[in-house]
Amino acid sequence: MSDIIDLDALVPEARKIKIGGKVIDVPPPKTVHILKLGQLGQKLDMAADMETSELEVVVSKLQDLICEVIPDLVGIELTTSQLMSLIAILGEMSTPKDDSVTTGEKGVDTDPKA
Repeated sequence: MSDIIDLDALVPEARKIKIGGKVIDVPPPKTVHILKLGQLGQKLDMAADMETSELEVVVSKLQDLICEVIPDLVGIELTTSQLMSLIAILGEMSTPKDDSVTTGEKGVDTDPKA
């Protein structure tokens, strides 16, 4: 067993999206972005109980957060379906796959007994 664990091998690859005819790279979100996304998602779950102005603030914050992760989207107003799709993509990128498969394929051994 190697004494070096390559954590870089566990970073998800960037994805690509197309909007307005332009192809844009979507980098893996940072942990802080995922935490903020989770907080805003919880607020959206309570949308039925919100005033319209409160809901607009949450959606605006989501748009801003998406633009923080993907700066090429600054100035582009996203539709609801586009925003929700991007949230799903970022969520997928932040969710580790089955550790035993992913790390094994990347040459990372997580067995402490080995």
